[in-house]
Amino acid sequence: MHSATVSFNVRGISFDFTGAPQQNSIFVTSTTNLNFDVTESAASGTGYEMKYAFTEGNGQIMNGANPVMANQWETVSTGSFNRTFVGTTEGAIKMLFTVRNKTSLTEKTQVVTVNVTPSDYSFNATGTTNNQITKTPVNVNFNVNQIGGGADTYGMTYTTSGTGTFVYNGTTYTAGEVIPVTKGSTNGQYIGTTGGAHDIVFTVTNQDAKSKNSTVKLNYTINDFTLSSSGDGTLNINAAKTFNLFLSQQTIDNSISYEVKYTIGSGSVGNGTITKGGIAVPYGTFQTISKGTSEFVFNGTAEGNVIIIAEVKDSNGITHSTNLNFNVRYAYFG
Repeated sequence: MHSATVSFNVRGISFDFTGAPQQNSIFVTSTTNLNFDVTESAASGTGYEMKYAFTEGNGQIMNGANPVMANQWETVSTGSFNRTFVGTTEGAIKMLFTVRNKTSLTEKTQVVTVNVTPSDYSFNATGTTNNQITKTPVNVNFNVNQIGGGADTYGMTYTTSGTGTFVYNGTTYTAGEVIPVTKGSTNGQYIGTTGGAHDIVFTVTNQDAKSKNSTVKLNYTINDFTLSSSGDGTLNINAAKTFNLFLSQQTIDNSISYEVKYTIGSGSVGNGTITKGGIAVPYGTFQTISKGTSEFVFNGTAEGNVIIIAEVKDSNGITHSTNLNFNVRYAYFG
């Protein structure tokens, strides 16, 4: 009878497991790789599997194009490998990853944290022209440059130090009304209706109530007009002399109206009356006058030099005047 002794040196399977995000902080809806490594102290030829659970917050884990379900074991290889984290909610998202050896069922864990921040954006507004006449539209260019996030939404309001309206996508908005805008480059038209400085502050707010503003400074000039007269001169007492006023706009604007008022100037000696189309025009009272040439008649009633001041004002408050001199004299017959 013979016997032999066989000895086996049985060692446990030893391995290390590490994991970390490629980026510690991402914007919401953005992604980052989660890099892992399983290293054995000695090659065992056995397999490994991994599962995860969210311990704080939420998100999505992807293996290539395929979602990875939480708390479900999946086979992984030794060495380095990765998964993709998708930030679906904001905050510090903590994930507990567990790797185990399929043979020994020995487990190792690793906590991975990714900070998911709200999307951000920049905003600027720029006027394309300046020093326009009132009621002239001025193009304003906008750019909302979104950083991170996805289908963020934006609303815009404006205030103005002057008086005006804003047209965007064919709709007219007054100051304070919410204008729906999109990310990227867009434009609209500001229409100033009063002269002077217009400091227009555009404010954009996203769905997270994060606001940015940009100021466009414009200057508007009032649509002026010129006034001239002709036809004054010498006439006999109790005679009539036709005279004309000529009114011309700087820029055609049919919404502007005009009125004229006549007064007898200081230093006048004689006297007379004014008619238009046979109807008396009283002194000191504004009456409607049209653009272009208007014909009036001066009737001399008392001898002397009569200075007639014709004052015209428009509906914007601009006023111009012109003087007419009528020398009223007696008619002498030899």
